Amino acid sequence: KNFGSGCVDFVNGILYSDTPNVTIGESSADYGTIELMQIVDSDSPFTMQVSDVTQSYECYLIFTDNYGRNFTHYFTIDPPAAPINLIADSSMGVDVIALSWSPNSETDLYGYNIYRSPEFMGVFEKVNQDIVVGTAYFRDAGLELLTRYYYMISAVDSSLVEGEMSSQIGQSTSPAELANFPL
Repeated sequence: KNFGSGCVDFVNGILYSDTPNVTIGESSADYGTIELMQIVDSDSPFTMQVSDVTQSYECYLIFTDNYGRNFTHYFTIDPPAAPINLIADSSMGVDVIALSWSPNSETDLYGYNIYRSPEFMGVFEKVNQDIVVGTAYFRDAGLELLTRYYYMISAVDSSLVEGEMSSQIGQSTSPAELANFPL
């Protein structure tokens, strides 16, 4: 995703690793024009193999644009842990469920994705448009009144590797507020 300040005409990416237990397969990919906030995929994905995941390793991508400017991204492919200690709160409004959880401790944590289902162990759909960054809180608004929703949360690292889902938590929205009640 192009988080820069404008359009880029061309980007080349090269995958590297100085770790002996990492074998690089396809190591280069080219990207054409990428508009601001546009997400693009390469026709030739990067490939690598880690021979021993119990040993530490580090890989990195160097992206170079058509002006010769470089951006280096270091990563591992270990997914982050599932978020824990989920709390759901419907006291923020009649059509709102607020979620909070214990922040993950991974040093390469980028953020979280939030998933919702209308059924216990049902089909969960992502409700956040962009990754939730910098907080362990999400406010889900505009929900149907007196309806139970179920949520699961996943952590995402700086390489956009998504970890396992948390355990699910259920919460109902509140009933509509009545005028002049209580008396």
